[in-house]
Amino acid sequence: PELSLLEWRVLAVVACHSRTTMTEIAHFTGYNRMNVSRALRSLEGHGLMDRLVDPDDRRRNVADLTPAGLALYRRISTEAMRLDRAVLHNTGGPDLEATSRVLDRILANLYTLIEGEDGAEGEAGSGA
Repeated sequence: PELSLLEWRVLAVVACHSRTTMTEIAHFTGYNRMNVSRALRSLEGHGLMDRLVDPDDRRRNVADLTPAGLALYRRISTEAMRLDRAVLHNTGGPDLEATSRVLDRILANLYTLIEGEDGAEGEAGSGA
């Protein structure tokens, strides 16, 4: 299936943090719970994700990858890491570290602005 950027991010978060709550996924992706819920439904519809009752708190649901979801994650992440290495070729050290720190600050400022405008949980939108 063709995944949206948000669906890929949700898939990656759940692959790295199995049995993840919607709140945790929203935190890790920077999207609000409504958008995360839509992405989870879509991933479930593609047979890539399951929602299960949290064994530690039966009032909550957690998301986990199906075998097909894990296989897709492994395939895509391998290609993504290859592309990442190619893009970052001949970069590194202090320049890359400084760039990363500046980008982290810019994102933090954006999230603060968005949360201030909404007065609620921020949404990174489709470009983050």
